[in-house]
Amino acid sequence: MTDLEKPRSDRAAQAWPSIVKWDFGQSRQSFRLALSLRTTIIVYCCLTVGGVFLGRNWPVIESRLGLWEFGDAFRAWLHPIAWTRGDKSFIRGEREIRARHFTEALSAYEDALAAFGEAGIEKRQADALVRIGFSEYGRGHYDDARTAFRKALQRYAQIDNPLGRSNAWLGVGEVERLLEHDDAARTAYREAARFASLSQQSLASGNAHLGIGRIEARSGREEDAKAAYREALTSFELAKNLSGQASAWASLGDLHRRHGRADAAHEADEKALALYQKADDRLGQATTLYGIGEFATEQRRDDEARIAYRSALSLFSLIGERSGQANTLIRLGEIERSNGNDEKAGVYFRNALALFEQIDSRRGGAGSLHALGTIEARSGREAEARSAFREALTLFEQSGDRLWQAIALNDLGASEARSGRKSEARAAFLAAAMRFDEAGKKDRADAARKSAAGLEQITPRRRR
Repeated sequence: MTDLEKPRSDRAAQAWPSIVKWDFGQSRQSFRLALSLRTTIIVYCCLTVGGVFLGRNWPVIESRLGLWEFGDAFRAWLHPIAWTRGDKSFIRGEREIRARHFTEALSAYEDALAAFGEAGIEKRQADALVRIGFSEYGRGHYDDARTAFRKALQRYAQIDNPLGRSNAWLGVGEVERLLEHDDAARTAYREAARFASLSQQSLASGNAHLGIGRIEARSGREEDAKAAYREALTSFELAKNLSGQASAWASLGDLHRRHGRADAAHEADEKALALYQKADDRLGQATTLYGIGEFATEQRRDDEARIAYRSALSLFSLIGERSGQANTLIRLGEIERSNGNDEKAGVYFRNALALFEQIDSRRGGAGSLHALGTIEARSGREAEARSAFREALTLFEQSGDRLWQAIALNDLGASEARSGRKSEARAAFLAAAMRFDEAGKKDRADAARKSAAGLEQITPRRRR
């Protein structure tokens, strides 16, 4: 999961002396920081401030100070058991999400959300919703992830928390980028950058500009992408975040590769890998190698791609990152399939499917099933192909991925047509066209409608 901006504990300790002196101007910023921490200082501040204001005109004081944090502190003082239960669940979720155990993390964060709701602590509820969003994202449940991020945005807006809004908008951007909704993703990342600037937090700014750069790169806007990556790199350097710096260099390397600057790309990749190694970030190293493999695949340099993917797979396996392992197996399978090695490709795809099922990744499982369906179709096993495409479609629908729903429907329609099932084929092609339209792929939608209209020209293929 992306490192999210968090205030620092050494500054949080400033809260207590200024509260004792009733110096609210001095304590305002430091108390904001203290209340976002999961350490003993937050318990101390919550209990103390709750005691200080007990029996006073709380709404008037809170309104005059403009500090929603004091309200949360008082509610924590009134509900210590629920607050403690929520805090423990949140910490458990952080541990699980760092280990990439997204289902377990989701359960922990949902427990935290319920407990913080019982205590009436708005900010912690919003924090839990952001983590729920990233857990759902990790599981491939993109509609659920988007919903959680949107709920968090509403709560953060109510308490005027710009850092929280930046983190939530970042989550929305990640979902929309993966679903190839580039305009929506660009808007979300820009909002994340705007609120990061308002909160003056460098790590949040780096994350947002990294997302902007990736969208601009995919849209062919090289200079805009380069500027965004440079801004991200500067922000990560200010935050002293080595993994973020490495991500920015890796993205610059990818940009150089796509524009034919092999030497510059190699230099950027070397800087990224060195920074990841310095940070002891094996996941980052694996992700960089995976990206190198992707580009080599696009350039049809299959041997080079295999080497990069196998190196990435080794690192993913070493740290137990099953999602990374599965995605890398899919890529290796695609290389074999493109070279006509369907049997070997099928082994890769089935192994990937097993891993995706272990982590309850609907999107990953759907992709594996779709890949298996293409092999079955190419071998003339149309019944098996249709079964795989239908299973994939169900999972794509559950994940909310409109584009891949359309692709699965289109391939299902082609299989139905080859089997002489024209009515079923027509329905699948028209449904695919509708999904392509929803995904903003007009050319592909028109092609699907053309396929539906041209069914009379298709001769059924005999089953082998």
